[in-house]
Amino acid sequence: MLEPLADAEFEKKTLFKNWTLTHVLGHLHLWNCAADIALNDSAAFEHFAASVTEAVVKGSLRAFENEWLAGRRGRALLEEWRAFYLPMSRRIEQADPRQRVKWLGPLRNIAQLGVNTFGWTFGNRGMKAPGAAPRVTLLAPSGATWEWNGDNTADHVQGSATEFCQVVTQTRNIGDTGLRVSGAVAEQWMAIAQCFAGPPEQPPATGTRHPDS
Repeated sequence: MLEPLADAEFEKKTLFKNWTLTHVLGHLHLWNCAADIALNDSAAFEHFAASVTEAVVKGSLRAFENEWLAGRRGRALLEEWRAFYLPMSRRIEQADPRQRVKWLGPLRNIAQLGVNTFGWTFGNRGMKAPGAAPRVTLLAPSGATWEWNGDNTADHVQGSATEFCQVVTQTRNIGDTGLRVSGAVAEQWMAIAQCFAGPPEQPPATGTRHPDS
């Protein structure tokens, strides 16, 4: 899909938070490089992860990615991405499948972060949290049940842990998931939930993100 495009077309905005194709491609390329570092040099990846964390606390992930890209965009970025991911794929193919590597944000951590940022979601928008943090009951990919705030009987979010993580990271709208939300406070939270640092952002509109995104 990208091969026929001219440089200018990489600056078109997509349906995801107005990211341009350059933003998307740069994001893919950066995290391909990060995955390659994680596979081959654990200490270097720890240093990289610390840099990401520091940048996000001070500003945003987008700012970190823009600095890393250093102005690379368009077809030049496309060629650099392709030149890297082809040999990277071979290195991954040849790796021991039993090898475990470091990474940022395993699924349970993202769910925990989503719950922990209940109050921050509202405060970041200059709003007061409308009530106590809702009860959250999630079915993990392993089949285990994860639960937080079990004493709240008025508000409840329940369903797939994967879908909950997609909502709090704003990659999907709550309306496009099977999550069951009860109570006014839970409904307000899930409509704007944001577990990542930076200024307030809005979830994608209903129906604009594929169910498997």
